[in-house]
Amino acid sequence: MSDRNPVFAGIGTLVEVIRKLYERPRPFTWSQEREIRGDHPLPIIYLQHDGTTAGFLRSLETSILENAPDVPVLRVDAATAARHSLERWRLGPPPSTPDGQDGEDAAKAYERPREPPLLPLLDEARDGLSVHRTRGRRLSGFTRYRVADLLTGTKLEAPRTRDDKAEITAFLKQWAGGGARAPDGGGVAEALNRLVQQVASSPITLMFGLFWLGYRIARLSRLVPASVPGLARESHWFMRRQAMVVPKHSRNFLDFATRLTVGHRKPEMETSVKKLLVHAFLEDLRVIYRRRHFKVFPRLDGYRRTGYVVLLIGNATADNGAGELLGLINSVRNETGDFDPLLVIAAGEDPPPEPIEPGKIVYHPAKALLALQDWWRHLPDKRQTFASDARHLPFRLPPAAVPANEDRLPGDDLSVWRSDAFACRRALWLTRSSVLRVAGLGAVAVLLFPLSGFALRQLEAGCALRMPRLGSRVSVRAVTFGRDDVQCVGYSADKTQIFGSNERLRLVQKKVLDENEAARRSHAANPGRPYIGLVFFAAFTHKGSLQDTDHAVSEELEGLLLRQRIQNGKSSTEPLLEIIIANGGEKMREAPRVTRDMLLSLFRRDPRLLGVVGLDRTVVQTEEAITMFGGAGVPAFGTTLTGTGLEKRSPLYFQMVPSNRFQAILLAEYARSLRATRVVIYHPLGQGDDTYIGSLVKATKEKLREFRIPIGDISWADAGGDLHQACDVDRHKEIAFFAGRENEFSDFLRAITGGCADRGTLPAIVADDAISRFVANAGSRRSSALAGIPVSYVSLGSLLVLADSSCSEQGKASGAQGAAQLASFCSEYGALYKDLAAKLSAGEKPGLSWPAERVGLTFDAAGVFIDSVLSIRRDGPWAQAATLDRAAVAQRFREPGFASTGVTGLIDFVRSRAGDHRNLALLRIANIHDINERPVCVFMIGELYQPGQRRDPRTHCPVPGPLRSSARK
Repeated sequence: MSDRNPVFAGIGTLVEVIRKLYERPRPFTWSQEREIRGDHPLPIIYLQHDGTTAGFLRSLETSILENAPDVPVLRVDAATAARHSLERWRLGPPPSTPDGQDGEDAAKAYERPREPPLLPLLDEARDGLSVHRTRGRRLSGFTRYRVADLLTGTKLEAPRTRDDKAEITAFLKQWAGGGARAPDGGGVAEALNRLVQQVASSPITLMFGLFWLGYRIARLSRLVPASVPGLARESHWFMRRQAMVVPKHSRNFLDFATRLTVGHRKPEMETSVKKLLVHAFLEDLRVIYRRRHFKVFPRLDGYRRTGYVVLLIGNATADNGAGELLGLINSVRNETGDFDPLLVIAAGEDPPPEPIEPGKIVYHPAKALLALQDWWRHLPDKRQTFASDARHLPFRLPPAAVPANEDRLPGDDLSVWRSDAFACRRALWLTRSSVLRVAGLGAVAVLLFPLSGFALRQLEAGCALRMPRLGSRVSVRAVTFGRDDVQCVGYSADKTQIFGSNERLRLVQKKVLDENEAARRSHAANPGRPYIGLVFFAAFTHKGSLQDTDHAVSEELEGLLLRQRIQNGKSSTEPLLEIIIANGGEKMREAPRVTRDMLLSLFRRDPRLLGVVGLDRTVVQTEEAITMFGGAGVPAFGTTLTGTGLEKRSPLYFQMVPSNRFQAILLAEYARSLRATRVVIYHPLGQGDDTYIGSLVKATKEKLREFRIPIGDISWADAGGDLHQACDVDRHKEIAFFAGRENEFSDFLRAITGGCADRGTLPAIVADDAISRFVANAGSRRSSALAGIPVSYVSLGSLLVLADSSCSEQGKASGAQGAAQLASFCSEYGALYKDLAAKLSAGEKPGLSWPAERVGLTFDAAGVFIDSVLSIRRDGPWAQAATLDRAAVAQRFREPGFASTGVTGLIDFVRSRAGDHRNLALLRIANIHDINERPVCVFMIGELYQPGQRRDPRTHCPVPGPLRSSARK
């Protein structure tokens, strides 16, 4: 046979596929065709050749060795592997005795120390690869395989007649380099005597002596399993990490090892034992290619290995063990599903040996790329069905071209044996020794530096640096919103993390987190008491000062604080309530990220959390978060959201207040009751992500047209040149409806009233529900330019707002009727009102003498969850667990007969999840500049505390008087 490298049609494509397979992908490389990252599965390639291409494997080995030094490659001959294995273990017949040598001595020198290997071809591959080195690094010691091979080739002297465990232990200890004494648990008396003699010599000796004595006693009582010193890692793998020979059928590793020896091994175990040998061989290779220690720490040696192990098997047939080995590798890979770095390329003149199924496509080398893609595509299905040829990729090589005809081959085939066709990429520069030394010094310098870039960023955002105490739940990250604007988003159930910079908002957070700690202590003292939690999700942070927003969020959190105090102070049968505080960043811009990356995982870990309340404002980001919660089965409760159609975002979304469509109905009916000649809608020109304003303007126009009321439309960007005309013409019969956010309302009032000598000609000013934030903040209303301006605004919790000031100042519910919970609410609210007034600076104190509506809305939202839990627990013993499923709690909201009476009115989701039947009112403040001016109801729609409550026939506002007999029970 010629020594020249063979060339044939398609060899260029075949070599490119082989190079593509043995070049290891980078750690984080994403393969689109295989849909995996990093290491990819390797096929078992079989090449059927004739005499002209028989030298392909030899040429391939030489080219890889010369041009790809990082690729371990070994070629073995299947025809001679069995004979070489016997000669290496000195298991063959004694050699012929030369003259002058005693035949008895020669036979003794060649006596059989063990039985022949069960898989001689695999043993030959192990012997060749164990001495292989790439760039000076040894490939592997193959300790797992060697232990398995040693045991399967060992025959105990007298099986089943003496202490096999002692014999196998002594044998393994001797092989591992230890003494021959078996760890039989003896020697206790000797250890005691040695301990007594040395007790006074040294405290260290005493400590180790006591440890040794304890170990001996534990071994005698079998508290410590029998093991072999030096083989702890291997024995752990055999007993815990593999299942080819069922380890659970043995009490410990020594019993398992005995089962593998000759004479103890049952005949039906032969196939399983052979699989164990293959599995151990692949595991030894797999370990040295791992890139991480303990799944966390980087393993540099694994990162340095950029080429997979290539095993070339020549003269492969079904009779010389090659076919059996290929089938075993296929079976082990199918059964374990683990990656291993071994690329097997077998070649022979016969057709592909079993277990390749008859009729399987044998590819031409020119189709190698298509064949590989087809193999990758079908591998998942064939692997799951444990197909006997799932890993096989067979090719039939055409005859080699003779020199006279080589010019007929394509250029890629002719130049295939060039050096660059086999080159493999170098190791990552970060893993090289010189780079590591520099990086190590740099890392030490960074670690020693007191404030790294991360710490500075966290501090700038107001994120906690120190680790929270054991058991707390805090997850935060710094996020850049713009130039000089870094905010801390995430969630917190511990005072380690407080969001925002506003004094009032931070104080209320601390009080809520203190209540969480009190709830945890109560639960620890009484584990049988129900323990539930809610996540309050809002925008706690922003750039600069936005007191209206901060106070509004603080009011909602105060409502949850009041519910916590009332609930946690009840009897041991009532649920304890915990509040997790979550920040979505300014205007909830980071709500989707916080939901996806933090809150959903929190809900998965903690089944006691029943849902999310708050959600702050109707913007695109909030809507995305609602959709995510719904997809994860988490109920979401919008306390002040009024965007139209939000319930379509999630089947588990509930809304405490009516949507913008009903706010439009309220305005239209009020305009009709005033006989207004026109309603002029003022709104910002571009809303961006703020879907609240767009849906409100659209719904308002539709209802006004339906009521046949003339409409005017002025965008806020154009308002500066048009509003002053309101002074030139008498417009007192018109309504100026402000559809915008609270931060623009003060400028709007100045624009519409500035320069008007006679304010009696101005239209009636009506504002949307977002202006409740402006109304509740005394600092926003102190401007003298606002003096004497009457303003009506949409109130979402008007029944609580209309309560007497005694609720805040005296803690008594004397000014309202119909809500049974109002008395307990006012009692706690009065105490909180005084506490905040005493601890906050003058500009941060609550500015209203009556209860804020947002306090009542979140108070009632938490009450709905509690009422649902109590309702479920009353149903029977099945619902008496301390933790209830959140889906069952949400389902109870929709069941007929379930309703919750809160301080803001009747809450009923049977007819609608959007709260469309709840009350909605227009409240009027005669002088918006006067903080002490109490709101008065001028028009109302929707239900009150109970259906039978008396109402004014013209305005539908509640009036004092007894309830009718038809009141809802």
